[in-house]
Amino acid sequence: MKNRITALAFGTLLMACSPKTVVQPTSPKTPETPAVEVASTASESVRKGKILYENNCGKCHRLFSPTEETAENWEPILKRMQKKARLEDADMALIHDYIFANLPK
Repeated sequence: MKNRITALAFGTLLMACSPKTVVQPTSPKTPETPAVEVASTASESVRKGKILYENNCGKCHRLFSPTEETAENWEPILKRMQKKARLEDADMALIHDYIFANLPK
């Protein structure tokens, strides 16, 4: 029994005196938002729609590029998200203009 206590004390002392390794915390990588380009002839409504899209839609999820979905898929998405984001019809119209101005032709 005395040998076990001595071995346990020696092991504890050895562990306490061993060099400590410090693990440097890494900052989590945040996904970059996709670079969404507005057409060069962007009207004022498209520019305002882009700002509204970035400020409202980016609060809850990543910003999707307008080219990630088709026009047919965007319609129900925008209607559903308008309710969730509690956006006025006028603001939603601007976001709609932005999305549809940047769909592939």
